[in-house]
Amino acid sequence: KVEQISASSLTARAKLEYLFLQACQEILGQRLQALISFFTSADVRKDMYGKGEQTNLYSTQLAAHLSSLIEEGKAAGELDPSVPTTVMLSSFFTLLSPHAFKRVLDTGQVSPEDLPKHLAHIYFKGIAA
Repeated sequence: KVEQISASSLTARAKLEYLFLQACQEILGQRLQALISFFTSADVRKDMYGKGEQTNLYSTQLAAHLSSLIEEGKAAGELDPSVPTTVMLSSFFTLLSPHAFKRVLDTGQVSPEDLPKHLAHIYFKGIAA
């Protein structure tokens, strides 16, 4: 899916926004419980340990695609070139933390439908050129 979006005719920022919002929706869906279990349960982590190599490869490939999009956005004048790509990339992943989602949603002050747009607003305003 990342490759399809990367190859589309959308601007780099639009591609990043789409991927960010899709990731939010997946995390808010049924994957939230699985991700929380992964981070909090030693048994689940043990079961996943054997799949670590595959997960690391996927993460590396995803990070490379996102870094390319960020660089494309900087070159097009959409994203702030003074912010290092590694900082933008790390912030992208940090804002998608299942723990953070759970903490925010547990307050009852933000709905699951509104959370992605608030996070995207924070991220994309922060890296805009």
